[in-house]
Amino acid sequence: MAGYNTKQRSLILECLKENKDRHITAEDIYSFLSAKGEGVGMATIYRNLDKLLKEGCLRRYELSQGQSACYQYIDGEGDCREHFHLKCENCGKLIHLDCESLTKLSRHIEQEHSFIVNSSKTVLYGLCSDCADKDK
Repeated sequence: MAGYNTKQRSLILECLKENKDRHITAEDIYSFLSAKGEGVGMATIYRNLDKLLKEGCLRRYELSQGQSACYQYIDGEGDCREHFHLKCENCGKLIHLDCESLTKLSRHIEQEHSFIVNSSKTVLYGLCSDCADKDK
């Protein structure tokens, strides 16, 4: 039984790693695994997501009320810690953004408005350059 769970966890991790530049939902993971012919139930996916969150391998994002939570794999180098994110509303691409102007804005908000912005959870939505070019 433990080997079966290990296989399922490996499949879920594989999906998360292959999609680490995107925020994906549990439903996305289910669809990804189903397309590969792997039958992993939603309860198993959620259980493994919870474990991976506790282990610090994932970030969880609550986008808006009524929508499913999104997850992002954090690799061992911790490349998704202290910076802002841009998310394409069309293709779902996630861009990690280290930008001095946004860092200055964050400092301004803290100093002038007594509010500390969590940049690692801050996501700005719009269109990536690829999708914007397609719209032209």
